[in-house]
Amino acid sequence: VVALLTGAGALAAPAPALTSDEYAVLSAVLAHGLPPDTRAIALSAQTTGQPEAVVPPGVDLQALATRLETTPALLYAWTNLNRQVATLDAKFTSTPKVELVDDDLRAKLFTGDDPVTGWTRFHKRFPHAPGLLRVSRVALDDAHANALVYVEFACGPACGTGRLIRLARVNTTWAVLSGELMWVAGE
Repeated sequence: VVALLTGAGALAAPAPALTSDEYAVLSAVLAHGLPPDTRAIALSAQTTGQPEAVVPPGVDLQALATRLETTPALLYAWTNLNRQVATLDAKFTSTPKVELVDDDLRAKLFTGDDPVTGWTRFHKRFPHAPGLLRVSRVALDDAHANALVYVEFACGPACGTGRLIRLARVNTTWAVLSGELMWVAGE
C-alpha cells in the first residue's frame, strides 16, 4: 500500500503507449465486481511496473499459471511487459467514470501526514470512489484471446489488495475468468 500511495519504485523510462486492446481489457477489469452504487473510479495515472514485487523471483510460474488457468508463456510475457511504467490516458469505456490520479495529486493527498489524514483528503477529493486503484500493463497472448493484468486496490491506511487477473475475449468483449490474490494489506 505504501508504494501505491507514494509512487515509490516508479521506473524512470516510460513505456510505449497502451494499445486499444489494453484499454478494452482494463475497462472490463475496472467495471468488474464494483458495487452497483459506485459512481467514480480513482485510478493511478501510472501503471505499476516492478513485476518482481508481484511475482517474486523463485515463484513457481507453472503453479501460478495453473491457478490462474493460463499459460506460463502469458505470465512470462506479463512480467517482461511490466518492467517499465506507462502513463495511462483517459481512454476507458467502463462505467462509472474513471478519474486519473497523477503522481503530483497523489503526493499532495498522501505525503507528509499520517495515513488517516491522507485518506480523509482522498475521500474529500474523490467522494464517490471506493478507493484508489492502480493497474499494470496488459499482457495478451498471440491470438489476442487471453489477457493477464495486475490490479491493486487501496482503501485505507491498512486496507488493500493486489490481484493478478486473467481475462478472455468472449465474442467482442473481455470477461474476467480467474484471479489470484497476491497480497492483502496488514498480512
